[in-house]
Amino acid sequence: MIAFGAWRFGVAVRRGMRLDLFVVAVMGYTFFIGASTWVAFLYRDFELPDIPVDTLLTSYAVTFFFLFGMLLIRKSGIAGRYVARNYPCELVASVHTMPALVYLFWLAIWMVRYYMASQYALFFSGSFSAQKVLSMPSWLRAVDSMGNGLAFGLFIWAVSYQVKRRWTGIFPWIIIGSEALWMFVRGRRWTFLLFEAAVLVLLLHSRRIRLGSLVWGVTLLLTLTFFVFPLFKVTRHLEGQLRGQIASPIDRFAEALEESADKVAQNDPLVNELHVQSMQERTLVLCFVWAIAEDMKTQDLMYGKALGRDIIHVFRHLIPSFVFDYQREMASVPQSEQLIQRHFGQPEYDTLGIWPAVALADFGILGGFFYGMLFGAILIIFEALIVSSLDGAPLLAALIMGSGYYAAALTDAGPDTILIALRSVVVLWLILWPLRKMLPLG
Repeated sequence: MIAFGAWRFGVAVRRGMRLDLFVVAVMGYTFFIGASTWVAFLYRDFELPDIPVDTLLTSYAVTFFFLFGMLLIRKSGIAGRYVARNYPCELVASVHTMPALVYLFWLAIWMVRYYMASQYALFFSGSFSAQKVLSMPSWLRAVDSMGNGLAFGLFIWAVSYQVKRRWTGIFPWIIIGSEALWMFVRGRRWTFLLFEAAVLVLLLHSRRIRLGSLVWGVTLLLTLTFFVFPLFKVTRHLEGQLRGQIASPIDRFAEALEESADKVAQNDPLVNELHVQSMQERTLVLCFVWAIAEDMKTQDLMYGKALGRDIIHVFRHLIPSFVFDYQREMASVPQSEQLIQRHFGQPEYDTLGIWPAVALADFGILGGFFYGMLFGAILIIFEALIVSSLDGAPLLAALIMGSGYYAAALTDAGPDTILIALRSVVVLWLILWPLRKMLPLG
């Protein structure tokens, strides 16, 4: 699987860095899922998890079918009119200024983040709970979900601007630095996505891989792996211990971060203990797929499949919360992974309800193919909105690109993530596109 992702990336490089959302998704799934088992293998003293071979093969098979269905959609005539245009390179090339709207969007996003941190204590990764989320007004949850993707678009714009100005802009550095801090607060996968976005922008700018850029990239990746990620684990651990002592989540995070930095610098045993434990457990993104594959062995062919109920349930996220707030009006509505757990009689726990897991639960291995086509169709909508906005409103295209990148690259998330992102960008496009001649959108 890792080799397939490397081959697909190599094709993109040979074609002049023709990187679109489909390529981003393929690289994410192949590297993230393909490497996860081997990472756990290294941190488990060179022992694989106790999983039957046929279960492991089923898990990888449904993932391959998912990727195949997605790539089949990419080769279709519908996708051709958008994918054929090298819009990522065109977007990077169109960035020449920093319009006032960039700073206004960035300021608005950070005002929402600060309000959530101060009023609802939704700040550091691991501090969220269903009760806290449900206590928020529906408009705030909607704005926050939109901001997650738009922030990536602003980051892409700022990095593109800095590359052309030889990294001399002050305000773009503020955007880049603040987003790096926020992604660290959100967790390791978010931090890695931001690093990946910066690398992709640099590649799109140069259109080839330079030796110096490769050295810098590898150095930053090693820094993330052996310093930033352990620092995050220790910070989250200490932040949890301080919750009963310090009321302010921001002050609590600052103190935990300062103490964590000292422990990492001193190579405290706690750092290695927390890091190794996390790498043994959290890297196994296919664990839920394994559980489903095991249960399907012992059940009747039809009873063993949810037959589309899970994916239909997820589509409720397309309905704006101001029309019908599912979480508030029907607080007992479970997540997709909880529906699957109930269907197979599994204990309910927090896990990764990724696309291959939902596909396998609904229609078996071949479900990966059909859900891959559905995933690809959603990516086509993102790409159509990007291409339609690129000529008249490149900033709008960048914001949509950021949301699409976030939804495509976050491979350990389920269908609800990309559907929420799709709802957000459609609303954004309907608001900004008619105003493109009045607003500085590029």
